[in-house]
Parts: sequence; structure tokens; C-alpha cells
Amino acid sequence: MADAGASCAEHGLRGVVDRVGEVLAHRFVLMKLIGIGSRNTTVWEARDTELAQDVAVKICPPVDPLELERTIHGTWVGSRLAHPGVTRVIEFGETDDGAYYCVMERLRGRTVQRVLETQPLRPADAARVVERTLEALEYVHAQGVIHRDIKTTNLFVGALGEGRFTVKLLDFGIARLVTDVQPGDLDPSKIVGTPEYMAPEQITGGELDARSDLYAVGVVLFRLLTGQLPFEEETRQALYLAHLEKAPPALGSVDPTLPVELDAVVRRALAKAPEDRFASAAEMRAALRGIRRALWPADGRPVTRRLAYPIEDLQAG
Repeated sequence: MADAGASCAEHGLRGVVDRVGEVLAHRFVLMKLIGIGSRNTTVWEARDTELAQDVAVKICPPVDPLELERTIHGTWVGSRLAHPGVTRVIEFGETDDGAYYCVMERLRGRTVQRVLETQPLRPADAARVVERTLEALEYVHAQGVIHRDIKTTNLFVGALGEGRFTVKLLDFGIARLVTDVQPGDLDPSKIVGTPEYMAPEQITGGELDARSDLYAVGVVLFRLLTGQLPFEEETRQALYLAHLEKAPPALGSVDPTLPVELDAVVRRALAKAPEDRFASAAEMRAALRGIRRALWPADGRPVTRRLAYPIEDLQAG
């Protein structure tokens, strides 16, 4: 989602309704535009006059039925979840001109993708980010929900001070309850998700469960540690085939300074068959935490020097 400024007029944005000053539900005053997504979906900073706090409001115009359906579904799923690692949904409804809105807690920080674009992470911090992601997923899976779109742009890092940070899961637009997920046929037009992060069974229309999300977490971990994706192909079909048939490169082949213990975690998470992966987010988190604590001291500084910086040095935006 691209950054925007205080108002649509100031930036010459076409097709986006300028809603500065608009009041939703007699409570939320839209203050400035802070993000623009696909199909003119917008995110606004707003003031909750009832609780005297800043919030974020996502507004989806009614012109795109698919985007609207995903926004409504994601809001419904998100409203069922209450965990520090999941963005809190406060309110949702319809604007006077028929657009759908969702009021959420105001997050300050960056997506993991933006962090990667700024500077590389130390391996210890990469592990910490993934551990927090897995902690949130452990809760989400316990509620019977599969996210289905774990990726670096859907993970948000917020600074807490004193070297501490939080990671929150974003965008439950294509999430599903376990009871709703049914095997389908191999039809590329029906494949839902982000190809670079999709588990083999998600590509083939097979049965999905929590282990499908863990595959995507494995891709995230690989990217955090190496700065690249495990599979980078020129076409979508070639990318699908890579997930189905190719073994991911060893971490050491990309960066020889990375410990083999982390490579073992990545390889297990990226196993083609779900039964060969970690059985749960809790199991994967415990394995990763154990390795991190064994390899690095409490302050997170790596045993071997790397050209990277601690995540707490990042300035939250």
C-alpha cells in the first residue's frame, strides 16, 4: 500500500474520494489519508472522539465486488480474534455513499517488507520476528482460522522501546475457518494467495490446515535471513512448479555465515508434504527459539560479524 499525504486534493489523486473531516458512526473523524491500496481502497488516520485515541480506517469503494467481499470477510474474521499479535478491529459499517469501512487500531512502525528495503536484519532479529509471528499464528490457528496469505507485506513491526518490538498479522481478507476449507481442483484461476509464499497444497487445491501457513512462514524466514526468496522464477506457472517440485537452496549457498541449525528449520518448514513440516506454530517457534538462544547471547548480537543492524535501531514511521 503506497503512502499518501494529508488529502487527496494535495496529491492530485484521481478516483479517490477526499474524506478529510468526514465523521463515521458519529464517532470517528477522518483526519488524513495515510495509504492507498489496489482499486482505490484507502486507509485513513482518524480520531476516535469517544475514546480520545487515534485509529486507522480502511475504506473500500463498492465498485469492486471481489475487493469488497475480501475486505468484509477479513473484517469479520479479524473481529473474532483478540491477541496482541493481531490487528484489533474496533468497528465496521457502511459510509453514506455506500462504501464499506473498517476501523482498526492505529499501528505505528513498518511492514517487514519495508524493514527489508531499509536495511538487512541480523539473524537473531530475523528469528525474533518469526518467533513473534508464530506466537500470533498459534493463537489464530487455535481459533480454527487459517490465514492463507502470510508474507512480508502482511507482517507489521512496531517499536515498543528499550530494544523491544511487536509483530502483528495484517489482512485476513482470504483467511478461512478450517471447517470451511475444502479441497478443490487445479485451476489457476481459482488459486488464491501470493504465489511466492504458497504451499504446494494451496497451489494444487488440496486440503489446507495450519501447516500451510507454516510453509509461508518458512518463506518469510528464508527471505529475512538471505534477502531473497527461495524460489524466483520468471513466470507464475514456473513459480508454482518450483514450489511443487524444487528443493529450496541451502541458506549456506546464499550466505555461508548463516548457521546450519537455521537451515534445518527453514528446510523443515518448506517441506513439500505437510506431514514433513512442523506440526504446529508452537513447535516451530520452540525450535527456532531454542536455536536462537543457543547461538546468540541475550543481547542478540551474533557470534560472527555480519553487515546488519539490530531491529530496535529502526525508527518507527
